Amino acid sequence: MLAAFAACRTVRRADQFRGDVHAAAYAVAGRRRLGALPPAGISRHCDGRTGRRQRRAVRTGGHHPSTRADSPPIGAVVLWPLEVLAVRLAGAYRWELCDALGTQYWRRHVIEAGAPAQHADYQPFVSLHVPAHNEPPEMVIQTLTALRRLNQPNYEVIAIDDNTDDPDTWRPVEQWCASHDVKFVHLENWPGYKSGALTYALDNLTDPRAELIAVVDSDYQIMPDFLADCAPLFADPGLGFIQAPQDYRG
Repeated sequence: MLAAFAACRTVRRADQFRGDVHAAAYAVAGRRRLGALPPAGISRHCDGRTGRRQRRAVRTGGHHPSTRADSPPIGAVVLWPLEVLAVRLAGAYRWELCDALGTQYWRRHVIEAGAPAQHADYQPFVSLHVPAHNEPPEMVIQTLTALRRLNQPNYEVIAIDDNTDDPDTWRPVEQWCASHDVKFVHLENWPGYKSGALTYALDNLTDPRAELIAVVDSDYQIMPDFLADCAPLFADPGLGFIQAPQDYRG
């Protein structure tokens, strides 16, 4: 009887094992249909050096078409030209930096055109306005001295001090202007900054004969031929404004 009971338990265990095997087979088939497992012929293995899971085709007559071990990443192909461009731009920037730091004398390419011959006889009266605010008096006087030496007979010079606080700064300029036939005005609490000072000079100090107005910064030294070259150009009725080239001294 004990033997019969043991045989019966063995049969039940065998049936249970076969049921478990069939259940596992059905589970694997279902996961494969859902895409959770690789298709037949593809196995997964773990690379012991990198720890990454990799897909490898089982040699069953050929590799799987979706597996390419020797194809380069798309990101590397796209970024490589950009990296080359960045290296070239960095080299160009370094070249310009070295050129700027290592150049001692700068050469300017200026074309000496002069006034057109057909307008050389046109000499309008010009009013030169020099605004200044808290500028060193020695520098302003140098600018006014250069304006007094222009090769042009019909012009005047007006110095406008715009709200300078210290009288010791603007009074030396006033004294110099009084002895060199230069108009001078000191504006106290006048609005508008530089444009306000220029508007005051235009409305109250400019000679009525003036056809042209020239604005000169107080730290510039004008070349003697400035008006002789620029003023005749305004004989063209279509010309209304000229900006002269600038340079640095020292």
